[in-house]
Amino acid sequence: MKIRSYQPGDENQILELDWILFPDPWNKRDLDNWYWKHTGNNPAGNATIYLMEHEGKIIVHFAAIPYRLRVLGKDVLGSHSIGSMVLPEYQGKGLIKFVADKLFEDIVTKDMAFSYGFPNDLAYDLHKKLMGYSDVIMVDTLEKETRVDGPSGGKNVSADFEFLPITQFDHSVDALWDQGKDDYKISVIRDAAFLNWRYLERPDQKYHAFGVYENNILVGYVILKLYQDGEILRGHIVDIYSLSGRGDVAAYLLGQSDIFFVDNNTNVVSTWMIGAAIYRDILLENGFKSVRPRPLICRLNCDQEKYRPMLDGANWYFTMGDTTEIF
Repeated sequence: MKIRSYQPGDENQILELDWILFPDPWNKRDLDNWYWKHTGNNPAGNATIYLMEHEGKIIVHFAAIPYRLRVLGKDVLGSHSIGSMVLPEYQGKGLIKFVADKLFEDIVTKDMAFSYGFPNDLAYDLHKKLMGYSDVIMVDTLEKETRVDGPSGGKNVSADFEFLPITQFDHSVDALWDQGKDDYKISVIRDAAFLNWRYLERPDQKYHAFGVYENNILVGYVILKLYQDGEILRGHIVDIYSLSGRGDVAAYLLGQSDIFFVDNNTNVVSTWMIGAAIYRDILLENGFKSVRPRPLICRLNCDQEKYRPMLDGANWYFTMGDTTEIF
């Protein structure tokens, strides 16, 4: 058995392993998705990928997608660990730990101070027991059936608001981010370079990006998604951002999102976010219920005392869009 870093051409076997372990048809990733995620225009750089192979066959995979985050007033490079995969006949032997150890050795040399993940039940135990991850917070999904009797929110808002589609993020979102970048202690840097790569350049999934403009100035945005799950059309509020003191903008964003989902005949809408009561309170007031909690975990790769605040869930602003694993 041999542990090594990714080499061009490995992606075909990596996808085969992905399809074996995650066969859901609505979540079946393809090569276009793989290249976008791992070698695309991510402003933080390309993914770090390590593999174990046996007789020329990839049997274990682990990767880290670099992310730029704002942490306690400073821009910091971290990573989102994804793709913890072991071929079924090799599971239960602890092989993922050896691959993960090599990956973490590498990303430390790239100054990735911490790695966060959003694992399923099986991966959660492996990350905690074998890879040195710690719990940050349980993230619960907020979900409701779509209303057919009108929007829920956005009442009594300024007549100066406009809700317009965004086909390319530009300097206006950079200005919005500069205004609010320290509203939260820990958050992904949401500038134009990131948002264009994360949402508008993804080749296999269409996101619907909208901005709220007040007197022609961008004061908030939301990213929405539709997908068919059997006979059910589901909607996601994937990402949302506005200044923390603008409850009127938050209500308008969510109200207009509700209209979008009603107009598109969705059956169920869901989202999750932590660290921003301004949105969560509006959603709960308008019929969303908390379901299916899932853990956000984090590994401190270096300067552990300096980055200890990463392990406090109260410090994070985190949405669906901050994980590239599924959403």
